[in-house]
Amino acid sequence: MTISKLIEDTILDVNLKFYRYLKNLNSTNGLTEKQRSELKEIISRFETEDYDSIMNLVYDYSKALPDNKYMTFEELLTLLDNKEDLEALYLACQLVDIKPILLEEAKLISKSKETSLSHHHKLSIEYDRLTVNIPYTTRVSGALIAMILFEKIEKGDFPFISEIAKDYTESIIKSAKNLLSRGVSLEEMFLLMFTESVNQSIISSSGTNYEDRITEILVAQGIPREEIKHVHDEKDLSTEFDHIFTYKGKTIGIGAKRTLRERYKQFIKTSLMSDLDIMIEITLGLDLTEEKAKNIRHHGVYIFVAEEVYKQRKYLQEMDGVFSASDFNVDRIVNLS
Repeated sequence: MTISKLIEDTILDVNLKFYRYLKNLNSTNGLTEKQRSELKEIISRFETEDYDSIMNLVYDYSKALPDNKYMTFEELLTLLDNKEDLEALYLACQLVDIKPILLEEAKLISKSKETSLSHHHKLSIEYDRLTVNIPYTTRVSGALIAMILFEKIEKGDFPFISEIAKDYTESIIKSAKNLLSRGVSLEEMFLLMFTESVNQSIISSSGTNYEDRITEILVAQGIPREEIKHVHDEKDLSTEFDHIFTYKGKTIGIGAKRTLRERYKQFIKTSLMSDLDIMIEITLGLDLTEEKAKNIRHHGVYIFVAEEVYKQRKYLQEMDGVFSASDFNVDRIVNLS
């Protein structure tokens, strides 16, 4: 059996149409909530009025749309061939209406995870793990919420929508069952659209990265933000300092990477020719072997690693010039050399 035979053309077509309804309505130039309400009022008559009469009203409605909205909506018009399509578009409008509720629920679950960040040092492994996981929490919880939604729809159960909206939810359930019977995979098509919204939400609310967290620590300890530079070393352009600043008459350069890989070798090279008073490598330390640590320290570069790693590895505790990141403090730093 070839892949092309796995999906019948009729099933592919009805799913493609429904997805395009959802994507079109959810796009930047899609209809506003008010415009969707006006459209729904027209196409809600698909059960009682003939297709041509409703489409005449839809065409008339489209003429009043702004140019950018009309160009997007025009794509929908080419997809409407019968009353079944009108019912599918009506359901798509309803699902786009409730999308913000589901998205906010997913974001709320993610926000609840953020509250635990305050219990961990910003340079700890657990803090780093949480900041990496939080965006994925929104994505995963969103997918699970959508799955629950469509399980409820298929069972005719809609308890998390207000009782006041009972007629509205009954309409969703009825249309959904009709589309399911025609082979539309509602959950999968909705998830394609919903995931796009979740991803956009993640981009717009993404948290700070590892380097930014170090900056926040420095600022909190009294280093003016505008005096913290991100530059390449003047004598060794191959080395990039995530933070360079002057404090109490000493110029300090910090390389900050979650993992070292081979980058630490550049810092060692720079230590041989740099005019910096103090050079520091800050890392989670997950790949900081004893040999790497000795090489870095041999060239006068101080090391700060995540507290969890520092406590686990005795050779780090016994090595001069290696510290737990939880002890990272500018006053302590200026006294290192």
